[in-house]
Amino acid sequence: MTEALKLWVYFGDSQLTGAELTSDALMDCFARRHVTVSALCRGIEGFGLNRRIHTERFPDVSTDLPLVACAVDSRERIEALLDDVDRVVADGLVTLEHARLAAGDELADVEFPAGPGRAGKLTIYCGRAERAAVGRRPAYREAVAILGRHGVAGATALLGVDGTYHGRRQRAAFHSPRRDAPLMIISVGRRETLAAALPDLSQALERPLVTLEGTAQVKHDGELLEE
Repeated sequence: MTEALKLWVYFGDSQLTGAELTSDALMDCFARRHVTVSALCRGIEGFGLNRRIHTERFPDVSTDLPLVACAVDSRERIEALLDDVDRVVADGLVTLEHARLAAGDELADVEFPAGPGRAGKLTIYCGRAERAAVGRRPAYREAVAILGRHGVAGATALLGVDGTYHGRRQRAAFHSPRRDAPLMIISVGRRETLAAALPDLSQALERPLVTLEGTAQVKHDGELLEE
């Protein structure tokens, strides 16, 4: 178990660092540093500093769709790459979040850290082509099914196009855009409900890797849960 930092970078897919796409330069930076897990996800609509909407719906303004990159590792390793990120991403939005990083057998006993409320946020990381240890169904589908069986309110799988997984670069290929691309499964709910799913996730996934965060779940299905 590691007290970690989550680095988020928001920018546009046409942004350049020198002659190189900023997205490539940023993921190269994460790969050189062997960041434990990172993922680059493409958006379909959004805006940046100039407040101009970029969306797939309008071909004339779809040349700079939003990107978000997430990198997770120990506090020391994330802090060590901040200067590189600052150099690579001249324009964009960068945030840092506290999280607890756990892998392998650690999942069975790890606890959620304190947060601004009584709820927890669980993020599961795996490869797009990864298979569950039993049954050989896609790992992300098995993880979502486990969360559902434990009564978690919901789960969202976000497919990445590039990133690092257990410190190794995993990148979608042009001829097979989904092969090996990393993804994140995000679930928010009661800490005890999410914690109860962790031992099953540890057994079902061959190389489980998760982050846990304390958060406030303010409302669900119209019910006010926390002030």
